[in-house]
Amino acid sequence: MLLIVLSFVFQLLFPSVQPFSTYKDTHHAATSKHNKSFFYPKYRPEIFPDNRLLPEDSEVDVFLHKNQIQKLFFLLEGGYRPISVTVTPCSSETTLEWKISHNSFQTAALGSTYNSALWANHVLRPPSTSPAATYVGKDRRSYTNPRAPPGLYALEMRADGETRARILVTTRPPSQMSYHPPVPPESNVHIIKIKRNRVLVSWKASQSGRPVEYCVTANTRGNYNSLCSAESDLYGSTPFQPPMSPGYHRSHALISSNPHPLYPKHGAKLTCVGRKTWHQFKGLQRGKTYYLDVFVIDKETNASSAYIGVSAAVKNVISPTSRLKDNSLVTFNLDETNGYAVNTKYSPGRTPGPILLFIQSCTGPGPVILDISRNTVPKEEILSTNVMDVKTLEIPRLMAAPLNSTSNLYLFSIRSSVKHPRKVRVWISGKKHAFPFPVLPEDKSVSVFDTLTTCDSITIGWKTSSDERVKYCIYKQSPHNELMRRTLAEPQNFCEPPIDGSTRRHTVLCRRYHRFSKRRFNNVIMQRVRGLHPGTTYLFEVQVTKVKGKMLPYEQVWANTLDTCSRSRNKR
Repeated sequence: MLLIVLSFVFQLLFPSVQPFSTYKDTHHAATSKHNKSFFYPKYRPEIFPDNRLLPEDSEVDVFLHKNQIQKLFFLLEGGYRPISVTVTPCSSETTLEWKISHNSFQTAALGSTYNSALWANHVLRPPSTSPAATYVGKDRRSYTNPRAPPGLYALEMRADGETRARILVTTRPPSQMSYHPPVPPESNVHIIKIKRNRVLVSWKASQSGRPVEYCVTANTRGNYNSLCSAESDLYGSTPFQPPMSPGYHRSHALISSNPHPLYPKHGAKLTCVGRKTWHQFKGLQRGKTYYLDVFVIDKETNASSAYIGVSAAVKNVISPTSRLKDNSLVTFNLDETNGYAVNTKYSPGRTPGPILLFIQSCTGPGPVILDISRNTVPKEEILSTNVMDVKTLEIPRLMAAPLNSTSNLYLFSIRSSVKHPRKVRVWISGKKHAFPFPVLPEDKSVSVFDTLTTCDSITIGWKTSSDERVKYCIYKQSPHNELMRRTLAEPQNFCEPPIDGSTRRHTVLCRRYHRFSKRRFNNVIMQRVRGLHPGTTYLFEVQVTKVKGKMLPYEQVWANTLDTCSRSRNKR
């Protein structure tokens, strides 16, 4: 009674407002009035794996096993209305075969079948009396009927390999905006410039009325027919396992939303560039052909459409071959401009005996690959080795070749094992006595003697050089300054000597340790560094220098002083 009174008062005060309004499904009402005997069940995503009913205006991701038929259904109620079914294959290698059939509730008869020859402009529009179609291929196709009869529509799909496909069913009239963003009539991707390992491409903008963004991909296999094909190369194509709790998996998120990508296949890369209609691909490998694709993504529906891709061959530009001079030190830069590799040659001359070659990796991670061959047809390989830090080689002289012949040339190929800028220096000569570097032992490590460590001193040790006419320098650095933090982040150049100063490394000492030195024990030098602070971490570096020659480093070592001082240990 109270509720009726309140309703009457509300209508007197606000006659234009309904006090108790209820939501009505206008689409359901419009369809059910044509045939009230039809019952259109509400879409329940948690039971989709069981009833296989396709939702409306929602792109569904379905996994297909090899040569196994996957059957899905869509129920169309009411009178003759528009219907559109779009199937997007998610693989450029797998052939997808699908068929749409119609089961009318009145006659339960299937319409006739149309083959792929009748497809035009990626869309099949059969007469309303035969609402059925088939397609076999690798591209996106849409079945569209402006006046489709009511009934149950079945979609059967089969693929010749394990793959995924995306299905969209909609009853929107053609006058409304499409679910997938449209591509312009001129939908080709154009190459603007190819320079070294970069390719600049452009494309025309989509005429979509909703916000869109563009994503570009590059791979070495072939052009993609859809964005989900690129997803398969980046993340793999695995079947969806239904969760234990109710809920249907809708996988139409962008690639960038996946936080745990797998290893990409075919060198696949994907970059989203916003609303730009151009992009420059960088870091491409020389000598390879790349297939470049562009996709437009609707930000509201998260659906995508593909442009017509293009391919570009990145030429393998050979760096100009220089010539090494005898008894000269040369530094090579390996970077993006030369493909992280240099080629050079050397003529040994008339001096007898082996050729001494010194090579050192100054900066950059990983080893440097050195290949040496003789300039003959075909080329005669002499040796191939990896240089991690420093290596000295003796190359046998080829006496059989005439000295004035081009076959007496040695060809050197130096390349980085990783794509990272680096410096490498090389010295070569047939005169062994002119070698400017000290001879380092094979074990270039520096040890810390923990039992001799105190609160203000650290004892380090290293193996001696076979050359007695060398000088050893010890440098230290404390981490309690800005330089140490910068040293840990910046790459170190092992070919440059340390710089002393208040903000740089500090020189502990520089001296020669002759064979009768009290600090040498069985070709091991032990040196105590004093004047340190308690509980402090130090970085030590040992450099060995030849008289009037060049410097070479031992390995760096970290050491900690004791937090507290002990009298018994400090007396050592």
